[in-house]
Amino acid sequence: MNAPANFFLPNRYSSIEPGAQVAGADPYADIRNGNLSLPGAHKQDLMLLMMERYMRADAALSTWSEDAKRCIDFVEGKQWTAEELQKADDEDRPHLTLNKIAPLVRLVLGYHRQNRLDNRFLPTDDAASTAALADVITKIVKQISINNKEPYVDTEIFLDGIMGGRGYYDWRLDFERNDFGEIKGVAKDPFTIRPDPDADQYDPRQWGYVFEGRWWNLDEIEFTFGQRVSQLVSPLVVGGGYRGGVPSDILDTLGEHAPWRTFGGQQFGDFSGIGSVESYISSSVDPYRKNIRVVDCQHYLRVMQRCIVDLETGDREPIPEHFNQQQIQKMMMWAAEQYAMRGAPFPLRVEWRPMKRVRWTTMIGDIVVYDQWSPYESFSIVPFFPYFRRGKTRGMVDDLIDPQREVNKRRSSQIDILTRIAHSGWTWERNSLDEEEKIKIEEHGGAAGLNIEYKGSNPPERIQPGQMPTGIERLEQAATLDLKEIAGINDSALGQVDRVQSGRAIEARQKQSVLGLEMYMDNMKRTKDLCGGKKLELIQNHYTEPRLFMIQGHGGQWNQLGINNRQATGEVINNVMIGRYALAVDETPLSATFMASQAEELATMIKEGIVALPMVQDIAIDLSTLPQKELIKQRQNAYIKSLGFITADEMLQMQAQGIPIDQSMIQQPQEPGGAGGGESKKSGPPEGGNVGPTAAPQLPVAVPQGA
Repeated sequence: MNAPANFFLPNRYSSIEPGAQVAGADPYADIRNGNLSLPGAHKQDLMLLMMERYMRADAALSTWSEDAKRCIDFVEGKQWTAEELQKADDEDRPHLTLNKIAPLVRLVLGYHRQNRLDNRFLPTDDAASTAALADVITKIVKQISINNKEPYVDTEIFLDGIMGGRGYYDWRLDFERNDFGEIKGVAKDPFTIRPDPDADQYDPRQWGYVFEGRWWNLDEIEFTFGQRVSQLVSPLVVGGGYRGGVPSDILDTLGEHAPWRTFGGQQFGDFSGIGSVESYISSSVDPYRKNIRVVDCQHYLRVMQRCIVDLETGDREPIPEHFNQQQIQKMMMWAAEQYAMRGAPFPLRVEWRPMKRVRWTTMIGDIVVYDQWSPYESFSIVPFFPYFRRGKTRGMVDDLIDPQREVNKRRSSQIDILTRIAHSGWTWERNSLDEEEKIKIEEHGGAAGLNIEYKGSNPPERIQPGQMPTGIERLEQAATLDLKEIAGINDSALGQVDRVQSGRAIEARQKQSVLGLEMYMDNMKRTKDLCGGKKLELIQNHYTEPRLFMIQGHGGQWNQLGINNRQATGEVINNVMIGRYALAVDETPLSATFMASQAEELATMIKEGIVALPMVQDIAIDLSTLPQKELIKQRQNAYIKSLGFITADEMLQMQAQGIPIDQSMIQQPQEPGGAGGGESKKSGPPEGGNVGPTAAPQLPVAVPQGA
């Protein structure tokens, strides 16, 4: 495999610093002016600019990753430093780890798992968007979620966020099983993603760039980028490897004392985590594993691009870069014919407009191996930050570290004091014990039933130790309470009844505790909104050919759904490539208690006559916890039809088709308590006979009785 044509090999051992090359120069001048050829001079400036950006982003990541790693270590039980453990071992003191942070994290994770966030698309004022197409896109997105096992990906990213403060999705096309590409979403390691250190917005569309680094061996590099690239970078890891330079992770950063303002933690222009080219290379090479860091950079560029502009609405759509003038003319002629057939004026024009596009640049060591326009309109990275303020990100563990340290230290101190009390010393008169008895006391002085032979009238006595300080135990209890108070979680939320109270009171206290988690859930909802927008972008831009999906519809039934099906008349059925849609995120709790409460509410509405029972019997079954719901509904519908009535779904279909419906075709609900409204009467056949053929018995409803 040959190397890409657009790669640049700089002088690896040049002493030129990045600042001298980039200052006063525009590496993208040729692109902005419409010349898409990339000469070597441009590639050299690009390489130096990418190095400088990467080192600034890497220094900013180091600022965050130090605290994030400590938080993750505390959740995973690594709560003592190596120096503390060594000191305790040297002094023969215990060092217990009572991990009380992990249950709090698991509780928050469980609350997230019990709440499902689904994307739902709605039509807008755009003429091309319809409610039917919005429903089609919603079904496709749900199918994408099933294929990607998205609930597990959500949990992984949510855990990354609440532990370390940052989690990342990566949404892009996957060509592993389909040459047209399938939308795939995965969770990224937050310690490999380096956002723009000057950005201060949650939405990645407001960032300037984002880096992702991953370690590859020479075989992977050769397969992906060609043998020539592999040969050029192999001297970095083969033989003596690269020598020289200072790793960027030990560079000091400077800045004023001010609140955190960006992902880099500094004001714009204050950040100085920039080193030499050699420092960048030395931090990108692992000579022991023979690996080299491959750095992907997605960055925005402002360019002039041809667009189709609608003079009536002001909407504009960029024209694909590969379209030539002849293709554009054919497209405009076809559009003019469509407007002429409707007798409407032709409002479309081809104009040059400034647009923001994503550029994808890949570097290996000091070689730019790829530099092209990204196939996506926005970054493939979508972030999740449980706490976010102007680029400052943190999880829920940061504030729990000090109370957890206090719990460990106080409990270890108690064990140490009790051990010393149980093994207190002895006193005896001089020359009252021989050497054998002294050794016996020294080795077995704390054992029960110890027999000692002594001389004189005064027997050996154990030294009475001091009492256990009561303040140590109170300090541990206070630290335990501090953990729960800081996390905003009470014993009821943990399933521990801290007082004698009713079930309603316990439920109220649990809901009160959940209020403290709303900030995390609100930001997760914001992230799912960004994910929904990214999926819509990928569907409209890359699902351009006819495709067939298996969609799970109402009642759990699977049906086929086709998109972009062109008819003989030229009409495209379920054209998902057109239209603009609004995005909503539905939050649905999944707990059995919630489902039971919904079933109870529905039963109450039926009892009060607000909802007619025959119209919602299938819904009531779905809200129950019974198994084989589909079989129950099928038998129930068959029973209704055997009585000469129509089901609720059939009634809706007849209304949609304009077929008149007679009241005798609809099953009439019966009074829950019998006809009179007084005492409830048992329903049964009249005396001397059975139920008449025209009597419609009340059907059983699968509704659980209370939560």
